[in-house]
Amino acid sequence: EIDNFLTSKAGQEWLRIRFHISHILLPFNDNNDSEAIAMAQTLTQKLRQGSADFSQIAIDYSKGPNAAKGGDLGWREKEKLPALFVQQITPLKPGQITQPFRSNAGIHILKLNQRTGAEPVMVDRYKVRHILIKPTVLFTEKEAKEKIDKLYQQLLDGADFITMAKEQTEDTGSKFNGGELGWSTPGQFVPEFEKTMKATPVGSISQPFRSQFGWHILKVEDTKIEDMFDRVKRNQVVRILRQRRFQDELQLWLQEIRENAYVDLLI
Repeated sequence: EIDNFLTSKAGQEWLRIRFHISHILLPFNDNNDSEAIAMAQTLTQKLRQGSADFSQIAIDYSKGPNAAKGGDLGWREKEKLPALFVQQITPLKPGQITQPFRSNAGIHILKLNQRTGAEPVMVDRYKVRHILIKPTVLFTEKEAKEKIDKLYQQLLDGADFITMAKEQTEDTGSKFNGGELGWSTPGQFVPEFEKTMKATPVGSISQPFRSQFGWHILKVEDTKIEDMFDRVKRNQVVRILRQRRFQDELQLWLQEIRENAYVDLLI
């Protein structure tokens, strides 16, 4: 069902990347760009400070298309915009403006009003192992901390992390794999674990740290940046299809009510 939606006309429309942008163009004056640059910097500062409105600035100063409409270029497909515009607008969040940038026509300032469509979702992923020691009613917090500190010192002295994890960790899910947790995804681990994982260099082990589960030592074996677009895209499609199914069922239910309803006419 997901693949059918993605290949349908509606699905292709949903995937298409569009930007709703506004534009200010300050042309060069007799091949002298210093005046346009100075003006662009002044206007950008006012816009970032919130002391000026983008549409009014465009009306007053811009010589670009739709300047009289506040520089509003409407919705533009990514493929139909100049590559220079796409490069500048892509990192922005809605409501933000670019730094002034130049082309052969002059100095440009763009504002991203809105964006739609499915874009790459680049995330940092970490391949990690860990050792977990849990305090219990019979094994106090102090004793758990002393044990994790002892294991940490042994690792510093050259003990093998995988062997130690197999022998000592109390995480039954990763114990037989030497504490291996595989490749992480954002939000997979509790905040204390994520923070330490991101701060630990590849090939290094962390100092002992506490989470809600107990005391940990982790080792970061590798990192990579991966496009999670496909996973995110499919999750979004599932939500769309569920909402469609709900609307279909709602209409059927309302139709059934109307068919079974009756009206008493009072004369």
